[in-house]
Amino acid sequence: MQEPARLELDFGRSRRFDAARDIIAVHGARNYAEVEIESASRPGITRTTLESVLQQHPIRLVRVHRSHLVAIISGEGRATGTDAGKPYCLRYQSSNVLIRREIGWRAVLSHVSGVNAQCN
Repeated sequence: MQEPARLELDFGRSRRFDAARDIIAVHGARNYAEVEIESASRPGITRTTLESVLQQHPIRLVRVHRSHLVAIISGEGRATGTDAGKPYCLRYQSSNVLIRREIGWRAVLSHVSGVNAQCN
């Protein structure tokens, strides 16, 4: 199995390597990029251009502005419950684009598809 791509991020007094799959958003600042990851309270800095980050991770990141990239988070889910006294179970795929707000990460764009009434 291939090792996941990693970025070296500078958080001021500390540096660490984070898996590229943990990137939520990237903001360009000339030859640097501010990288937001879910597990950090503030962005880290990497000494690479926004274009370079996009070329290294084209499947996960989407350019939404000339100086901003966002990650598309996707997964599968399952919803169960009862309706009119009858149980149901639905499987679905979803994708979300998230932004950081003062109170945490919030979805700004969501999509659900592939709803299937069969749960196994």
